[in-house]
Amino acid sequence: VVDEPFPGAGPLSGVAGALRSAPAPVVVVAACDLPALTVEAVQRLVQARTEVDADVAVALVDGVRQVQLACWTRRSLEAVEQALAVGRRSIQTVLDDLDVCVVADVPAGQLIDLDTPADVDRYASGP
Repeated sequence: VVDEPFPGAGPLSGVAGALRSAPAPVVVVAACDLPALTVEAVQRLVQARTEVDADVAVALVDGVRQVQLACWTRRSLEAVEQALAVGRRSIQTVLDDLDVCVVADVPAGQLIDLDTPADVDRYASGP
């Protein structure tokens, strides 16, 4: 468990906390509501980021960066904290300040997030 350095600032504050606390130079941050996430999806992001030495790797689905799963480097912490310090809370906008590797071959079904009880019910019902 990691404290958020900017309480109430949303998921980006969680990213900052993870990057501050992790002893490793690379950190995978995943939302807690991704029931179909696989090890292979995580490995694909890590591999892609490593191949091009990007600051961050995220999946790209239908032209949209999927920030609920990302592979961050600790060197991106400064940009994250600077954004939070001036009230910018959007992960998407912080990505604009970083070298981002987008990965188009992570299946969209692995990035389904469950935000409401209705989402959980639909997911539990199957396709």
